[in-house]
Order: sequence, then structure tokens, then C-alpha cells
Amino acid sequence: MIDANHHSGRPVMLGEFVRFANSGAIGTVVHYVVLWSLVNALGVGAVWASTAGALAGALTNYVLNYWWTFSSVLPHHHSLPRFLIMAAASLGVNFVLMRFMVNQLAMYYLVAQVLATLACLGLNYLVSRYWVFQSV
Repeated sequence: MIDANHHSGRPVMLGEFVRFANSGAIGTVVHYVVLWSLVNALGVGAVWASTAGALAGALTNYVLNYWWTFSSVLPHHHSLPRFLIMAAASLGVNFVLMRFMVNQLAMYYLVAQVLATLACLGLNYLVSRYWVFQSV
């Protein structure tokens, strides 16, 4: 359930979370299309293909979250560096999880990617809402 408590002076909005989830779904589709294409069409290893997919998905997410999810009025020179820090941290988590699950656990790469994606979802929303797109 969405909490209506204030953390940054703004109530958490159900519509905002739904937009975030939809933006994330679109970014995830971009991520998975790049991942699948690189693995199956070009023979790139799953871990590196996942990393490239995550970068493409992250760029998609920034554009959608800036304009649609949070209707940000911050200049890009303020929000983009914050987003890149968050995306780099999320990319690192994704890389470590994929490497562990694929190489150590011998997990099928798409199952591993679903788990890695879920691991990053909640943290990315909170960081986006309360830091990346938050007014100064």
C-alpha cells in the first residue's frame, strides 16, 4: 500500500508510482530486447549483454521519469548527474547479481535478469523520488 506520510514535504502519490512502474516497464523492455539481441544475434556473453541492456534501459528511464513520472522542472545539469550516480549504482548491483547467478549458480540468464531487475526496483524508485528529481 502506498503511504501518504511525508518524507520530503510531498505526499507519495499512487499515480506517480504507477507512472514510475510503467516507465520502468518500458525501460525493462528496452533492456531485455538489447540483452536478448546481443546474446542471440551477436553472441555476446550474457553478463556484458545485460550490462549494455541496462544502460539502454537506464537512458530510456531517465527520459520517461524526467518528463512523465515526476514532471521535473529541474535543469538537466542538476538531475542528470544524480540519475547517472543512481544508474551506476544500480548497474553495479545488476552486474554483480548477474555475474553471481549466471557464473556461480549456473542460472539461466533470463531468470537471473528478472531477479536482478526486481532487486533494483524499489531502491530506484525511492532514490529517484527523494533525490534525483527532488527540487533543491
